[in-house]
Amino acid sequence: MPWLSKLIPNLIFVDACNVHDTLYKRGGDKEKRKNADKIFLHTMIDQCNKRSGLSSLGYKMAAYIYYISVRIFGWVFFKNKE
Repeated sequence: MPWLSKLIPNLIFVDACNVHDTLYKRGGDKEKRKNADKIFLHTMIDQCNKRSGLSSLGYKMAAYIYYISVRIFGWVFFKNKE
């Protein structure tokens, strides 16, 4: 969905977004989706921890916003195989 990248830019967390997208394409049950979202969060936080100062804090806030967003709206894009 090319329009999605315009709606939700992944410029900050490109690697985390790519991994998350791959896991969503594989699909599975509710537990697989929850796991994909946790991996997404941890990958973003790891990336944030490589920064310092206020930059790190701002990126962590963005990471949690992205995580909460995929927990709420991600079901639309996840290939459910239940």
